[in-house]
Amino acid sequence: MRSQMRIAPMIAPMSAIVLVILAVLPGARQATAESVKEAKQSCTGNPDIGWNTQIKSCTTLIQSGGESGQNLAVSYYKRGIAYFNTGDFDRSIADNDQALRINPKYEDALVNRGASYARKGNVDRAMQDYDQAIRLDARDPIAFYNRGKARLDRDQNDLAIQDFNDSLKLNPNNAIALNNRGVAFRNKGDYERAMQDYDLALKLDDKYNAAFNNRCWARALSGHFQNALADCDTSLRLKPNDATALDGKGFTLLKLGQAERAIVEYNAALQINPKLASALYGRGISKLRKGDRAGGSADIAAARNLSGIIAAEFGRYGIFEVEPKKPAPVESKRPGHGRSQ
Repeated sequence: MRSQMRIAPMIAPMSAIVLVILAVLPGARQATAESVKEAKQSCTGNPDIGWNTQIKSCTTLIQSGGESGQNLAVSYYKRGIAYFNTGDFDRSIADNDQALRINPKYEDALVNRGASYARKGNVDRAMQDYDQAIRLDARDPIAFYNRGKARLDRDQNDLAIQDFNDSLKLNPNNAIALNNRGVAFRNKGDYERAMQDYDLALKLDDKYNAAFNNRCWARALSGHFQNALADCDTSLRLKPNDATALDGKGFTLLKLGQAERAIVEYNAALQINPKLASALYGRGISKLRKGDRAGGSADIAAARNLSGIIAAEFGRYGIFEVEPKKPAPVESKRPGHGRSQ
């Protein structure tokens, strides 16, 4: 279901790009040689140093007057990574814009700007950046992964699988790509293939709570309910109070016909995330199954307001607001001995 755990777009690593020369803007603030030297050591674009520290250090380099051409582009790019990781996607986009003005073929900056657009919900704009990045470098696994993630968000599951395949050819040990390819297979109803991908992801990372959670959903949808509950419980041990895992456990219990227990899990999920449409809808269905029509209808209405496709999604998995009526038993009739007229 769309509420399943999906992983955000990845940030591209540093890579060498052809040098482009650009004059430093006049009036740039001059920094001391010592502060610039320190800034170069802490403006890395990697999680080895705190992101706020990196923002300050990269800003020192940008404003020092000593950076030009590709060095200046890289400083903007690294600061864009830091802004992305602090959740400031607008500033991340602005910094990658600056890097791309200096070097329009800066593939990593295209990938990272696309990731920021995706996190802002502008998937179409993100796709443009990913397409251009792949045209520039068809061997970047992160560009293929991010485009696959964008296509997954668009419910373009076949295209998403193609991109995840390409990403995994370039980097077979990417558990995140395996997890999200599993989500795409699950969306297509291929639960066995989805579980294979989750299994592979968990072999690479046995603490990957999202893969446990997603395998819980897939197992529940394929009828392996006890194994599904075990996966959801493992996911919750790894990440307590995870609304998506509680939602998955509630869904599994609902499929098992244990509406009362499902409501407990859905309540817990909604305390953490009151706008989780699948949990609201699942709780609504569970309340209907318990005879609480007013409460169930209220939850279902709230879920529909959050997601216009939520009822159709549950319907694909055999869960309806009105349970399908069982066919009436057909009365068997013995052959009669009719009288001749």
